[in-house]
Amino acid sequence: MFANQARQFDVARYHHLGALILVIGLGGCAYNSMGMYGGEVGRADVDGSKYSVRYTADRAEATRTNMQMPAGKLIMLGRAQQAIEEVSGCSVRPGTLVGDFSFAKAALECPPAEETADASAQTAQ
Repeated sequence: MFANQARQFDVARYHHLGALILVIGLGGCAYNSMGMYGGEVGRADVDGSKYSVRYTADRAEATRTNMQMPAGKLIMLGRAQQAIEEVSGCSVRPGTLVGDFSFAKAALECPPAEETADASAQTAQ
């Protein structure tokens, strides 16, 4: 009788393990947040860190998509900033970059559309 109760206790104790593994596994996926729907998406590789960058006209989010031992938080945020600027073609507004080892978001300062078009035309010549 006690052996049966112990077995039932173990099953009851661990039945949420599958759900926990699923949640942790999906936590690494690069889903866009509500404010990024309708925005652009691009990818960047910065010093071995791979990012999925989602951006709109005034803000961006970078999600690291590869597994790696993270460097210091400031180094990882610097890589995320570089990925955002590379993909969006805009500058990160000073003081707005926030995040952690795998996710960062920031406000953007983008040049006016005609300046971007002029720069593209000049590089094409």
